[in-house]
Amino acid sequence: MAYNIFAQNLLGAIALERDSAPGALKKARELRENGMWNIRIADDQGHWLEEEQLDLSDESPSFH
Repeated sequence: MAYNIFAQNLLGAIALERDSAPGALKKARELRENGMWNIRIADDQGHWLEEEQLDLSDESPSFH
């Protein structure tokens, strides 16, 4: 499953893709550490996910 990461800063917005939930979560955290904000993660079906929803044990999101 693909995960899309969206973020922005003063210069504009970016969109990145990762093949796994752990990879998407890691990139989102890196972007935050580098000064990006409004960081959002979506699965390949367009569902917006919170960091807490990403179940890192099986690389699939767990919806609550």
